[in-house]
Order: sequence, then C-alpha cells, then structure tokens
Amino acid sequence: MRGRLAGSLGLLAALIVAAPSAAPQQAARPAGTVLPRFKTGVELVLVNVVVRDRNGQIVRGLTRDDFTVTEDGRPQTISTFDFEDLGATTPVAAPAPA
Repeated sequence: MRGRLAGSLGLLAALIVAAPSAAPQQAARPAGTVLPRFKTGVELVLVNVVVRDRNGQIVRGLTRDDFTVTEDGRPQTISTFDFEDLGATTPVAAPAPA
C-alpha cells in the first residue's frame, strides 16, 4: 500500500508544486534603456496531504519516508514533515465505482 500511496502522492505533489507563470508584457521604451532584472526562486513549497484508508479513516503514523515529492521527474528533498490532528473527523464515503 505504501508504494502505491507514495506514487499517488508524488503525482499529486507534482501537479500542485509547479505552475508556470505568464511573462509580463513589455511596453515601448526608448532605445538603450536598461531594465532592472530581479532573480527569483522558490526555497520552500508547502504541500498539504490527507491520507485516508478504504474506510475513509485518516491514516496515522506516516513519516516523511512514506512520501515522495518530485519535480520534473526528479525527487525533491522533504525538509520538514508534520502531522496535524485537526480534531474529530467523520469518515468520508468511498466514491462509487464508475
């Protein structure tokens, strides 16, 4: 189950983590004008995940080793991992087969 779980979560993380941004439009400017450039990057991406079993119960006791996060097919380092108990939850019904 953990292998399938890791693969599914890796796909989920890949869909959530990377999203291209649109390039800004350039306005007309005088020749020879130098535009300032700002280098940007992302150091930390937050990915919230809820893992439930077949009965809709939250799976507890997972560690960072149970997950794989990839970007462009390359595994990324999980630098922090926390379990947050948000109180009593009711089981979610499994989706009906298509």
